[in-house]
Amino acid sequence: MGSRRLPIIAKIETRPAVEDVNGILEEADAIMIARGDLGVELPMEEIPLIQKELVRAARVAGRPSIVATQMLESMIHAPRPTRAEATDVANAVLDGADAVMLSGETAIGDHPFEAAATATTIASYVGSRGQPFRAIPAPRHHTTAGAAIAHAAASIGSGELGVVAITCYTETGRTAKLLSAERPGVPVYAFIPPVDVRRAVCLLWGVEPLPAVVPEDTDGMIALMDEGLQTRGLARNGETVVMAAASPAGRTTTNMLKIHRVGSPVR
Repeated sequence: MGSRRLPIIAKIETRPAVEDVNGILEEADAIMIARGDLGVELPMEEIPLIQKELVRAARVAGRPSIVATQMLESMIHAPRPTRAEATDVANAVLDGADAVMLSGETAIGDHPFEAAATATTIASYVGSRGQPFRAIPAPRHHTTAGAAIAHAAASIGSGELGVVAITCYTETGRTAKLLSAERPGVPVYAFIPPVDVRRAVCLLWGVEPLPAVVPEDTDGMIALMDEGLQTRGLARNGETVVMAAASPAGRTTTNMLKIHRVGSPVR
């Protein structure tokens, strides 16, 4: 596909794919764990641990992962899920998956809106209350400056400075992806001009994409994020945020980290 902008999600559905998932993660932008197809290829008792193994590999590689198939299967006909299905969605969140995917529940089901709302409710609740039960991620290797800056931003955001959010300006989505991979303890607000990139970034854990214009310079970029947080009610005047971006904007890789007090002068 050449210098593509459209992300590629690799569907993992065979044993060879499971065995070479690290190689796949080097080439793909994300993976989908297709438990239905894996269940045809492999013994059913292996699938739960394979799911955890694949989610873990994706987190180490800094790639998003999607858990799919029969998440809320009974809701194809029933208005409420079984308790086992609710637990299945919750465990995918606790494993560290970026997304859970519904299929028949919304494609052909009798209760598509209720199924989507139920998955959202479970994931949101476990995401906000499940920190003590989350899987401990394997250490990530920060081999680029951008990854190291994202790691530092997440560490500061989860520290004792009272940071309420991490913000970034990105035109490709790369900075948002790096920040998401670090699983910071505060929301990540990504200011992104291209609408197609904003749509793609919706897959990332903990990231809310926001529209933006292309700034003239670094000061304009900082001012853009400051104003965007305030006008949307995402941060109040005087609160502390961490900013990460490329400077000059759009012309290099992630290389800027700034601890910023909302409403303060840019210079």
